[in-house]
Amino acid sequence: MVRAAIEPEESPARQGLRMALSLSITNDGPHLLVLDEAAGDDPLDERLRWRRHPDGMIVYDAGDDVYRHHSVVAARASIPLCHLVIAPGGTGRTFYSARSLAVGPRRARVRVTGHLVPLDDVGLHLYESPERMHGPSTVYRPVSGDPSQVGGVVIARCGRVPTFEAVAEVDLVVEADPSAEDALERGGPGAALIERPRRLGGAWVVEGADGAVTLTDGARAVRCPPGLVDPAVWRRLDDAPPSAPLLVMFRSDPARALRDAGALPLHGLDTAQQTLPPAALWDLLAGCEARRLTVRWGRHSGTSDGLVVT
Repeated sequence: MVRAAIEPEESPARQGLRMALSLSITNDGPHLLVLDEAAGDDPLDERLRWRRHPDGMIVYDAGDDVYRHHSVVAARASIPLCHLVIAPGGTGRTFYSARSLAVGPRRARVRVTGHLVPLDDVGLHLYESPERMHGPSTVYRPVSGDPSQVGGVVIARCGRVPTFEAVAEVDLVVEADPSAEDALERGGPGAALIERPRRLGGAWVVEGADGAVTLTDGARAVRCPPGLVDPAVWRRLDDAPPSAPLLVMFRSDPARALRDAGALPLHGLDTAQQTLPPAALWDLLAGCEARRLTVRWGRHSGTSDGLVVT
């Protein structure tokens, strides 16, 4: 049996901003738990992944029955690393971020999924690095010791083991933010709140009845006509920490003309990929609107993605 629980929260959540909830997963059964992800029922809730594809390349050596992770290779590995394994009787704890644009009471539901690995078959399904070191090249071997002591980062082959799902629920109250009313007014009649990226300092993204999108933080606003910004941009902005610069590529002659005009605080040695402070996104969008350019989210290389201007 697998139990998931969220500690009760007495403080109200702020509209559009993240609230950190204490999530626990308890293993009451006889198997090892290999955690996959935790996902909420609100589209803005965090999708917490414990199985993640790292930078580099992971290859399987059938002759030695080991996996080799070469982290210095400029690529994104196709084989994921698993970052949370819970032994029988154990409990894993983490913080989970819930977020909602709607105001009022809300019952947040978080679904935790993963795999149940029989203790007798751990060596067939889980590979760990005995050195517990993850340098330029790391070797993962079948677990051979006490299976209840498996921890850290592992590679899991779970295609033929049972899965599980556990649900945790908590009652929240989302408090209205006065700045939302100003944002809706800037969006025009019939406007709706669609995002509030933390990376932009809590600025609002508002969609008008005509499909135009307005980005505003109260002090400034930029209006983007329909089609100028792909909706995925707003969803992906918070993939990186709030202080991280935006990665931008300019992939057309008109886009490169905007880049070379000198009006944007761009940095970077690579002329193809530039970095832009998040606070300058307003200027980038205004420049794109003036030159009839479009902005989307896309791959820059085997290991990075970001804004693509065309």
